[in-house]
Amino acid sequence: MTGGPAAMLGDLSVSTIGLSASLSIVTGYLGTLMNFSRLRNRHRRVFGLSLLAEVKSLQRLFRRYYNAFEGDAASRLPCEWPRLHFSTAETSVFNNGSGSLGLFSTRTAVEVIEFYSTIRAIAADAERLLALRTDAKADHAKLHADLASHLASIRLARHRSRALVRALRREIPSTASERMRHGARLTTIWLRRRRRRMSGRDIEGKHVLSPAR
Repeated sequence: MTGGPAAMLGDLSVSTIGLSASLSIVTGYLGTLMNFSRLRNRHRRVFGLSLLAEVKSLQRLFRRYYNAFEGDAASRLPCEWPRLHFSTAETSVFNNGSGSLGLFSTRTAVEVIEFYSTIRAIAADAERLLALRTDAKADHAKLHADLASHLASIRLARHRSRALVRALRREIPSTASERMRHGARLTTIWLRRRRRRMSGRDIEGKHVLSPAR
């Protein structure tokens, strides 16, 4: 059978080339998926931390504004009401990165949108109250009723901000060093509890073994 070994070697080389090409394609595809996942997590972390910092800044801003209404707001003249110093720069992270909300879960994205819509409504309401309180013909009773509704909206926004901070902290991916610190902290807590249990058993054993007097 002439040409038999050569034909077998040719078929083997073709099979080897085909297998190596398939492995290269699969390896490249898996590497692309891993790189995409790594880049997505990095973008998610950076955007999440930036949004978290902005939400905390808005928390402080509205806490100062709400606390400025000390005591009974109804006993104060409208001209004595504090002014909300709010600008679009306060929400620049959300304004410029709203297209990245898809990196979060649907629930967290909805919470972000609801929070910022509440913030914008409060800012517009504050500007409306500022314009009305300088109007000599404005009804003071209606102004105080609008102020009560305005303060209720601020309390709602502060409540939503606390829930949003917790949601964003859950969404932000942790780094390897953070996971190591968290594991070390859990190990330390477990060791402390184990020492307490062991010391409690030693004390109970001493009481049992101590001679009766």
